Amino acid sequence: MALRVALVTPFAWSQPHDVNEHVHELARELRRRGHAVTVLAPSSSARDLAAGRRALLERAEPTSTHPRCPLAFANKLLKIWPVVWTFASAEAVEPTNNAAGRALRGPVIHRKLSHGSRSQDGEHFIERALSASVTCRLQGRSLFTYLAELITAHARGDPLPTLA
Repeated sequence: MALRVALVTPFAWSQPHDVNEHVHELARELRRRGHAVTVLAPSSSARDLAAGRRALLERAEPTSTHPRCPLAFANKLLKIWPVVWTFASAEAVEPTNNAAGRALRGPVIHRKLSHGSRSQDGEHFIERALSASVTCRLQGRSLFTYLAELITAHARGDPLPTLA
């Protein structure tokens, strides 16, 4: 019976190391015996990391009849593959969503403490007010000044100021 085996090394595969040599020999012997072997190793190259993960996804097989089987997940992930790895080719894109998470923390706490709103209009107001607050903070602008300009422009019938 052929097995699917994953061997893991803590050392970058591109760097010579005794552990990597042992893993290489073990993988070769297991393959010779008819087993499917995947070697997992860290990489400092985002391009190599993306290529390795893509190879793993392309070899994914269903392990159960459950709708969330690895094959279905792999197929969905392969469809959006270029977007998933944008951070590897564009320096301006961070590999985490920490900034977005931090920006949403205040509004989430507000929603939990206030128990939301009782109307759709109230929900829209809260969305816009909290969005303006976070955007002004990120831009280093005064929320009070922005709101004063917004109310003045609305009263005069002038174009409303933007947060762009």
